[in-house]
Amino acid sequence: GSSCQDPSTIYKDIAILKEAIEKEPENARYVFYLAQSYMFAKDLPNALAAYEKRSHMQGDKDETFWALYWLARTQEALELEPAIYLKSYDKAHRFDPLRAEPLERIATYYFQNDYPTIAYSLMKYGQTLPPPTPLTSAYYSWVYDFALYSIAADCATIMGKFEDAKQD
Repeated sequence: GSSCQDPSTIYKDIAILKEAIEKEPENARYVFYLAQSYMFAKDLPNALAAYEKRSHMQGDKDETFWALYWLARTQEALELEPAIYLKSYDKAHRFDPLRAEPLERIATYYFQNDYPTIAYSLMKYGQTLPPPTPLTSAYYSWVYDFALYSIAADCATIMGKFEDAKQD
């Protein structure tokens, strides 16, 4: 609608959410959407703080997963030490071990840093995970439809496993 045409909408949303959180500091949904709003505004330090807060709160399982995942993505975007964001991706995956999105990010790191065997193993495992049911959970379909296979094929090629690369 017309609110999408107003570039200040995101900042208005942030102000409204901050005020709502002052009144209800334990409202996990408000904290999650504040983190998302900061992310859309490209305010990474505040997004990081809000995702961190939300990741420690009870609430909707999907929101908790995405808070953990986006905490790691934000740490990565801020170029923190890889050990920090890799640990956060691992925490997101351990929170919901049926989700492949964190595995894709970890594998991408290892692939880009010349560890194709690790990346390949992660992607082969990720291929065994079914996509979440769209009616109950948001997910990145491109991870399940493409990335798990593409990264595995690239790694297999580097490792000289050409038959495996063809299968991926």
